[in-house]
Amino acid sequence: SDAVRGKMIVIRTDDGEHWSAVSPDGMPAAMPGEGSPAAGGTCLIVQGQQRAWFATEPVARVYRSADRGEHWSVVTTPIVSGENTGVATLAFRDGNHGMALGGRLLKPDDKSDSVAAVTSDGGDTWTLVRRPTFSGAAYWAVGCSSRGGCWAVGPGGRISRIFFAQR
Repeated sequence: SDAVRGKMIVIRTDDGEHWSAVSPDGMPAAMPGEGSPAAGGTCLIVQGQQRAWFATEPVARVYRSADRGEHWSVVTTPIVSGENTGVATLAFRDGNHGMALGGRLLKPDDKSDSVAAVTSDGGDTWTLVRRPTFSGAAYWAVGCSSRGGCWAVGPGGRISRIFFAQR
């Protein structure tokens, strides 16, 4: 959702039927206008019982938790920020190696480089990598392989593999 009263909202379940809000005390302050892009369904990633990450726009940030959402840290990625921009999707192959994708979400012909970033430290730092082969933003990340890349989907359903190697 969008931030409410200056904080992002997180809810969780232990049984899949009963949901409750996590205390906002462990959540860093949100930036003005910050929200999480739920349309693609991949702005929130969980791994195991403890780790979770979620992406935001228009400030291209990634929040992460290692304790079931009780406490969060947040970092700004090098993906383009501003109106109609940000991180739209995340994918992780393990607890350390992940990819954030996004860009200028309403410009399908955009070919700027700031649309894909990787982390090798669980999301503490992010580094730009070569953009997908298609123009426009990357809307979905579809899994990462142990061989070092993720599949990204962009405007018109175009697909590209992006590698973890830095540019």
